[in-house]
Amino acid sequence: MSKFDNILVYLGSAGRARTIFHQTAFDLGAALARHGKRVIYGGMNAGSMGALAEGALRAGGHVTGVIPTRLRDNERLHRELSDLVLTETLCARKRKMFELSGAVLVLPGGYGTLDEAFEVLYWASMNQHHKPVIFLNTEHYWDSAYEQLSRSAPDSAQMCRVANTPEEIDPLLSDWPDVDAPPEVPKNIFPHFEDEVLRNQQTPIIIDEADIKCLYLLLTAVTLKQLGACTRPLGVLNRDGQFDPLLSWVDLAVREHFITEDCPKLMSVGRTEKELMAALESAGEVRIDLQGQKWGEMKVDQLISDRVSQDEEI
Repeated sequence: MSKFDNILVYLGSAGRARTIFHQTAFDLGAALARHGKRVIYGGMNAGSMGALAEGALRAGGHVTGVIPTRLRDNERLHRELSDLVLTETLCARKRKMFELSGAVLVLPGGYGTLDEAFEVLYWASMNQHHKPVIFLNTEHYWDSAYEQLSRSAPDSAQMCRVANTPEEIDPLLSDWPDVDAPPEVPKNIFPHFEDEVLRNQQTPIIIDEADIKCLYLLLTAVTLKQLGACTRPLGVLNRDGQFDPLLSWVDLAVREHFITEDCPKLMSVGRTEKELMAALESAGEVRIDLQGQKWGEMKVDQLISDRVSQDEEI
């Protein structure tokens, strides 16, 4: 297995997603544990996040969950983790997970997962780290999102890779180029947009360029709106179709139940300024019921039984 001992995994918490995504997360967690890798993730027991943790723990692995204190009781916290790290804010959570890790894997997920991925890619674009970032493209889930990244960051191939199966991950990690360490950057310099998004709650946020910085800002804003933390109107100026791949991914994320049917309404989209202003003016308030509509129940025993049955058939 690869030279990296601490593996950060970003992935979805949606209980309604297809079983293949939960099974892949479970199997990956188990494989990482069997090879002595420590798993770091967001600490929840829902959806693929819960499956990943269960797979690693049941294989005797070490799993660290990182979660904000104020969400500890509201989110579906996994109660049997090896370690639990509490943070003050969501951005501190993401930064702590990153600091604990040597490599990053991005499995299928929703707005929050893609926000986390684009954050570390934005940092990489600023030469603040050279850690491997690998998207696991189960069922071609990340095709459109990766197309958007490729358009927005021409050097994206130097910052991340795509694995179509779990078996492709280890060779990609093992072959990750050795590069000089980036300049030592004080921890408080790693940029994030949470504070900016949460200021001036009545002022609209308008995203009019599809570069990696603006994409990261957009994903941070829509993630905070999904959580109910941000009430600012959010608009996307899709001039010349510059955000088409991302919007295609949003449609897929709805179909695969990683985000709810109401989640696309969290941002207004227009191809012209006039069209965008009209969409913003007509947009209503959207509340996302994460507990009832998204997280659901992840039946671990049935998941394990299914995996055993499949192995026996092989």
